[in-house]
Amino acid sequence: MTQYEYMKMSESVLKVAVGSNMNVADVKHLELYEEYRRLKADGLKVTYIVDYLQEQYGVPVASIYRLVKRMSREI
Repeated sequence: MTQYEYMKMSESVLKVAVGSNMNVADVKHLELYEEYRRLKADGLKVTYIVDYLQEQYGVPVASIYRLVKRMSREI
């Protein structure tokens, strides 16, 4: 499959992503964000969650806060 074929097949999804200023590179952090949501639902404090995720995924603390803000945004 070529890039064109893939983009044509996913055109409507990609248009929403581009129109919403979505950072499609965040797809590599979906697992991190899912774990953030699970821990948050368990009642842990955000500071503790972020520290834990930083250790587990090797992502800077500030980047995790930015990622959570982006992923929580309504589109």
